[in-house]
Amino acid sequence: DTGSAASAGSAPAQVVERQAADGTRVVIVEATTAGAAVEQLERAADEGGDVTLWYGGSMDSPDISMEFVGSDLDASALAGFDPTARVSKKGEGSIAEALASAKRTVVVTFAKPGKLPATADVYVRSSLVFGDGDVVGLYRYSDDGTFTLVKDGVKVSDGYARLALDEAATYVLCDEDLTALGPGHVDASGVDATQVDTQAESGAPYLAVFIVAAVAVVAFAVAYALRKREGAE
Repeated sequence: DTGSAASAGSAPAQVVERQAADGTRVVIVEATTAGAAVEQLERAADEGGDVTLWYGGSMDSPDISMEFVGSDLDASALAGFDPTARVSKKGEGSIAEALASAKRTVVVTFAKPGKLPATADVYVRSSLVFGDGDVVGLYRYSDDGTFTLVKDGVKVSDGYARLALDEAATYVLCDEDLTALGPGHVDASGVDATQVDTQAESGAPYLAVFIVAAVAVVAFAVAYALRKREGAE
């Protein structure tokens, strides 16, 4: 797994402040800690300006980045906001198991699910799996093991997939239909795949009993035929 995550460390967060062509203050924050990220978001909510949070890789080529517009930020939503996120090919735990049969995936896992302080433009590095021009779907993974299509037709450009997200959750980029991987999925025949498996498993003991009974009947018939022949002789 080639994923990386933002985590607390001894090195201070890198904060760079720039000015856009229209005069807007733009602050770029390496979100190694929630403190530095929230501090700059609070400032933008109060004074205006834009904030970009990035994780993994480098500032110019991060694994993931989130761009917030200060005027859109909900300051009350910043309390407890955790910007920690992880980008990997398959994820870990139950989602990795669920995606075992999927050929090409990129998983984005936020450490703390919940509403983001504003809708963000999110750029996810996808170049290790997808090429420029590839079109993928964005799926949300739920704790019950199901995948829900959030948006289709997402095009990879310059190594990144661009997403508009207003909620932190576990997301998957994939060029296959992941809704078919969830439990209880109804296939093309209209039959619940989980029910088919259950029926097959429950029917196995009865099949075994039937086979044993059939073998016993055949053995009895053979023995009876032999005794009858011996009696005739």
